[in-house]
Amino acid sequence: VYGPGPTELAALQRQLAGVRRSGYSVNGEESERGIVGVAVSLRDNTGFVHGALASAAELDVAGSAPDPLTIGRRVR
Repeated sequence: VYGPGPTELAALQRQLAGVRRSGYSVNGEESERGIVGVAVSLRDNTGFVHGALASAAELDVAGSAPDPLTIGRRVR
């Protein structure tokens, strides 16, 4: 693992709880240097998850590390 991702189970559980609350996840070079991404679940009007959508880009292309609040507003 490259980036600042959680290394303990409790930290991972807290991070996943935050993803569930916000409805999206941001990867700021956590899995590979120079790669950033965002993922969101695809839900129907009842909240049932039918799938997911993820996008990744090279940091040089994306322009800067992802700002979770800005990305969240765009994907929701």
